[in-house]
Amino acid sequence: MDEIKKYGTLIALGAGVVLVIGYFAKKAAVATANAINPVNHDNVFSTSVNSIGGALTNDNNWTLGGQIYDWIHPNNATAAAMDLAASQSKATTP
Repeated sequence: MDEIKKYGTLIALGAGVVLVIGYFAKKAAVATANAINPVNHDNVFSTSVNSIGGALTNDNNWTLGGQIYDWIHPNNATAAAMDLAASQSKATTP
């Protein structure tokens, strides 16, 4: 009978450990999914691209979407975007 209690206790402890590991694995999976979710505006890729673009243009409010909008709608572009576009065109002109 002592062996049954011993194995029963080990099985119960093992099940508890599996449940705890499963809980933390699910929590980590949800955090990872949110970090790479393309609909999330704060995902890893969007944040990285916007940080690099902001550093290159010295504009903390720079976003890739805003820059694309300025390229597509030059009449509505901000003065800073127009200055950037002009400096880029001068740099690429032979």
